[in-house]
Amino acid sequence: MDAVIFVVTVVALLIDYNRIENKKKEVKYIYIIIVLAAGVIAFAERQDFVREMLFENLIE
Repeated sequence: MDAVIFVVTVVALLIDYNRIENKKKEVKYIYIIIVLAAGVIAFAERQDFVREMLFENLIE
């Protein structure tokens, strides 16, 4: 389920990015940084989720 949400979010961000593509370059770079930060945060949360699942399985 997390993967589906992540893919939908990335697609939505790409559509937004294409919409602002004609604007200033500074805006583009700020937008890219925000998208990368969001991706890193999502990946970190995903790692925590996987780690919790592993520990739950080990405890049981």
